[in-house]
Amino acid sequence: MDRLAHLEHARLRPGRGFNPLRAALYYAQRGIVQPTIRSAITAGVATAIKWRHPLNGGHGDSTWHAVERSAILRTLDTEGIAVLPERLSVQIAEMNRFLSDKPLVLRSGERVDRQRVPSGCTMADYQLETVLSCPHVLALANSDFLIRTATQYLGCLPTISTLRVWWTFPGSERQEVHNFHRDRDDWRGLTLFVYLTDVDEDSGPHHFVRGSHRTRPERFWRAHEIESLEKAFGRDAIRVVTGEAGTAFLEDSIGIHAGPAPIAHPRLIFQVGYTLLPRFSLLYKPVEIDSRPAVDPYINRLYVRQ
Repeated sequence: MDRLAHLEHARLRPGRGFNPLRAALYYAQRGIVQPTIRSAITAGVATAIKWRHPLNGGHGDSTWHAVERSAILRTLDTEGIAVLPERLSVQIAEMNRFLSDKPLVLRSGERVDRQRVPSGCTMADYQLETVLSCPHVLALANSDFLIRTATQYLGCLPTISTLRVWWTFPGSERQEVHNFHRDRDDWRGLTLFVYLTDVDEDSGPHHFVRGSHRTRPERFWRAHEIESLEKAFGRDAIRVVTGEAGTAFLEDSIGIHAGPAPIAHPRLIFQVGYTLLPRFSLLYKPVEIDSRPAVDPYINRLYVRQ
């Protein structure tokens, strides 16, 4: 489970700030692992959302307009991960220019310049206000292709429950996301990743175990060893995504995946998470942005104050 440095985490156990309903909603989707029951609940929640919030008209810009959505959906259904054929270039260059002088947030909450990240630190996020103000972030997250793909994959209009840009650095500090794991943030989810820097084998490329999204998840979080994964799924099942800046891919992150720490080169990545419901482990504080594209108020309600 990734911990977003720019969002406060909800208290899910009794104590100050504990909300029993939030905790119940969170642990329900983590505790129910039987595929047939999960599928039934997912379908019910999706039907209710679809009834209240139908997909109407276009959403956002025409990025990835030439990508055949049906082919991407078929690949997601069978493998759990699909690399988009169109690499972004102009957008990535503008995003990098904007982010170049912006401070980062460490897990401790401390804000530092990128050049002053402590030795050994492997991860640091940009502040939420920085992410929302960054050129193309909201436009890409709300592109017609992605919203329609997420709607079809989830069965209803999605909620953007993760919106994040972060660096991963070579270092000694170990994080949960460096190990093979599953994300259990909602009943069903779809995640977009976009590399904002070139990523090779030494830059901490994303790993995904193809077909693992169709297997029964564990009730409790645990790291998976690569040897056991190769034995269970086959040596060729682990997809390693490398590529130039602008490489984008979608995945069902209940599948087993990892983001290893870089060996030689730092990695900058943009992530958008589409789910049925909010992530009940997070306390969202929507931000009012002066200059932003027109976005759907329901899809973006957790991050953008209308």
